[in-house]
Amino acid sequence: MHGDIKPGNIVVTPEGLATLADFGAAHRVGGAATLTPRRPAGYTPDYAAPEVVRGRPERASDVFSLAATLHHLVPGRPPRPDATAADADPYVLARRAARGEVELAADLGVLSEDQGPVSRRRADTVAPDRWPLDDDERLLLVVLGQRYLLYEEDPRPLSHSRGAEQLRYLRPEESWSERKVEYRIEAVRRRLHGTGFPHPLMHDTSAGRPSDDSLLHNLLKGLVESATLVPPDLDLVEQDGP
Repeated sequence: MHGDIKPGNIVVTPEGLATLADFGAAHRVGGAATLTPRRPAGYTPDYAAPEVVRGRPERASDVFSLAATLHHLVPGRPPRPDATAADADPYVLARRAARGEVELAADLGVLSEDQGPVSRRRADTVAPDRWPLDDDERLLLVVLGQRYLLYEEDPRPLSHSRGAEQLRYLRPEESWSERKVEYRIEAVRRRLHGTGFPHPLMHDTSAGRPSDDSLLHNLLKGLVESATLVPPDLDLVEQDGP
C-alpha cells in the first residue's frame, strides 16, 4: 500500500495523467518486507485512515486516503474537523484521525475553485521513529503513556508509583521502583533536550518552574505526535507479562 495518498503526493504529467509520487511511507501489508522496516509507516493525519494512525495499516487504508483526497477537490480541504487550521495541535489531529472523525462539506455537488490554504494542503507526513529509544525506555514510556496511545481527550501520564507497580508485574526479574522510573524518565528528557524536540523537556527557571508531571506530559505528547510511540506499542504491556 502507498500509505500516504494526499494532494501533495499526486503529480499530473504533461499528458494530463495523474500519478502517485513519494513512496517513502509505502508499506507491504501481510508480508515480511516493508520500505519502512521495524516500525509503522508515516502518515498525514488529514488524509489517513484510522487504522493507519493506530499503526495497523491494511489494503483498504489507501481507499480511505484516496476518498479524502477526492473530497479535497470539492471544498478545498480534507474531510477533517479543523483541517484548515494552520496551528492545529498535532496530537488533536492524530486523535481525530485515529477515531475516524470526518467532517464532510455541505455541498459536494460541484468542484470548487478554492484550493484551500497551502500550509494545510501541503501538510507534512508524520515521520516515524524520529526520536531514539532503547527497549527499556520504550516499555517504560508505553506504561506511563497508555492514555496518549489510546488518544484520550485530555491524557495525563500514569504516576511514577503506578508505573513502577505495573513494570514490576511485567518484568518481575527487574527491580523497578518509583525512584528508578523517575531517574530513567529524567535521563530521556535530558538526552532529547536541545535536539529539536517540539515541547520543553527541562525546567526553565526564567519562565517559572514547571512540574515534572508537565515535562513528562510534554515528552509523551511529542513522542506520540512524531509516531515514535504508536498504538501497537501497547502490545508490550500485554505481551511482556510473566
